[in-house]
Amino acid sequence: MSRPSKTDVWIALLLVAGPVILVNLGIYFHKTGAEQDGLLCIAAGIGVGVLTWLLAFPCQYTLEEDRLLAQAGLLKWRVPYADIESAELSNSLQGGPALSRERIEVRHARGRLLISPNEREEFLAELHRKIK
Repeated sequence: MSRPSKTDVWIALLLVAGPVILVNLGIYFHKTGAEQDGLLCIAAGIGVGVLTWLLAFPCQYTLEEDRLLAQAGLLKWRVPYADIESAELSNSLQGGPALSRERIEVRHARGRLLISPNEREEFLAELHRKIK
């Protein structure tokens, strides 16, 4: 079973705001005669946008045969079910492959992982079936 991340509007706005602000600032600088500063800001905005895209999308979670796979862009976390100590609902704002504050905290042998699948209660129930 694979599920996309639930996405909070405020998190989506934060991800989009940085690149948009930098590009607009670059356009402003360019129009006011500071061409180099303008081009630098535009390049930074595009770079931040591309990096954000590569590290955030797609954000999804898959319950594979023997492990939980969490993906955020090019990054992947693989947690074998045998290593999972607990999984419970969480609203933590700590970092993780999650685009929503409505999360599941997965504690495992090497630490913890915060994920935010759509329909998190159903996903959590299915995860509990897999780890038992």
